[in-house]
Amino acid sequence: DIAPLFSDASVNDFTLLPESPGIDIGLDSPALDFDLANNPALQGILPDLGCYEASSCASLNDDCASLIILNVDDEPLFTSNKCASAGSDQLLSCSQTTGNSVWYGFTAPAEGAVRIVVDNVMPISSNFNVKIGLFDNDCSNLEEISCENSNGSGLSESMDVIGVQPNTPFRIRVEGT
Repeated sequence: DIAPLFSDASVNDFTLLPESPGIDIGLDSPALDFDLANNPALQGILPDLGCYEASSCASLNDDCASLIILNVDDEPLFTSNKCASAGSDQLLSCSQTTGNSVWYGFTAPAEGAVRIVVDNVMPISSNFNVKIGLFDNDCSNLEEISCENSNGSGLSESMDVIGVQPNTPFRIRVEGT
């Protein structure tokens, strides 16, 4: 089960957070014009799950400078690139197009190896394709180290990072089109 990411269920606020996996995955119903808060029932590609339609859309890690730091071996992180801007980043070496990108960072562990996995993806388009780019240097001087797009038009992707300098910071760009 994946948490719906309500704003604050403890006080009965069942509106969805912008990064909720329940956004844009409901069934389209022409009979439903408004949600319980009287917002238009369709503000994205599909209606949201639940009785409230998410009315704002933002991706906080839309660019490298605002990346989310990940700790190696932590619990999985559930996020979305739905609201990320498209085409603002350079082309990844394993892709012919730029899509909606979100950024993460991590520090290489002592053993100098890490596996990056993107899965359980809810597509934001009918031909969605996940790509992973790995970069070193700071955001103003990014250098692509590796790019993974081996699954073609798929909803999962993984990358094995081996032999990197321990305690070195890296940036990850996850892109979907």
